[in-house]
Amino acid sequence: FLWVLIVLIIIYFSTNNFHGCTCGLMKRLDNNIFVEKDVELRTVARTKVIIVGDSRMELIVNKKNKIKIPKNFVFIARSGADTVWFKNKAIPELEQMLNNRDSNVQYSVVINLGVNDIQYYKKVDNKIEDYISNYHKLSQKYTDVEFYLLSVNPIVEKKLNIVQPKNVRTTKKVLSFNEQISNDIKMNYVHNLKYCDAYNNMVFKTDDGLHYTDDTGQDILDYISNNCVTIK
Repeated sequence: FLWVLIVLIIIYFSTNNFHGCTCGLMKRLDNNIFVEKDVELRTVARTKVIIVGDSRMELIVNKKNKIKIPKNFVFIARSGADTVWFKNKAIPELEQMLNNRDSNVQYSVVINLGVNDIQYYKKVDNKIEDYISNYHKLSQKYTDVEFYLLSVNPIVEKKLNIVQPKNVRTTKKVLSFNEQISNDIKMNYVHNLKYCDAYNNMVFKTDDGLHYTDDTGQDILDYISNNCVTIK
C-alpha cells in the first residue's frame, strides 16, 4: 500500500507542476543536430515566456526542426507586424493569455517589434510613442507580469536594398528607434518594464539583410533565456 501511495503522489505532482524548459549553452553541429551531453544547462521551472514579434520571430517558430525552442516559450508573431497589428491583434491575444494565467507560474512577456514601422511610416516617432503608451498600459494593468522590450535588431542595408529595392530602413533609424524606447524605460521607471539590448550584445548573421540565419535565431532565444528575462 505504501508503494502505491508514493507512486500516486509522484504522478500528482508531476502532472500539475509547470515543467518549464531546459535552456543554456548547447552544442550545435554543422548539420544542425543538437548535442546536449557535456553542456552547461540551466533548468527553468514555473516561468512562462510569451514572445510577441514580427517575421523575425515567426521564422524561429517555423524552424522548430532546426532551432531548439524552450518548452516554456510561446509566440504571438506575424510577418509584417507593426504597431497597428500590435494594438488590434497581438494585445487582445496576449491579454487573453494573461487573464487566464496560472497563479503559480511567473509570466514574462518579451516584445520585439519596430523594424516594420520604420519601413511603413514616414513619421515613425509617432509610432514609437504608440508603442511606449501601450507598453506602459500593459505593465500597469498586469503588475505581476514582467515585460521586456527587446531591441530592434540590426539590418544590413546593402543586402536589404538589393532584396527590397524600395527599402527605407537604415541602421541610423534602427538605432534611433532603440534609443527612444530605452530612454523612456530609463526616464520613466516601472518595476515590471525593462529593456533588453540584444543589438549591442550579440552577433547577428543575415542572408537577406533583414532576417537572420538559424544559428542567429538560436542565439536570440539563448539571449532571451540567459540575458534578458529573469528566471524564477
